[in-house]
Amino acid sequence: MQTAHVYTGSKRRHDGVVLSHNYNDSTVNQAVYEQLQALIRTKKIFVGGLPQNTKEEDLVNFFSQYGAIPCAG
Repeated sequence: MQTAHVYTGSKRRHDGVVLSHNYNDSTVNQAVYEQLQALIRTKKIFVGGLPQNTKEEDLVNFFSQYGAIPCAG
């Protein structure tokens, strides 16, 4: 299941600089908003310390409990 992220607006200064965003019914500042955006866009993870005999199928089976796995390997 994928989490829905809802953006409902932004507060801006008169010069157009974004001060805060409404995110999932909470107001967050610009720095936090940018970090959230980066996390949402992240599509790759690195998994280290696995035994050499670990198979792609093992990874897909394990991580698929957290969501769809478009590519592993």
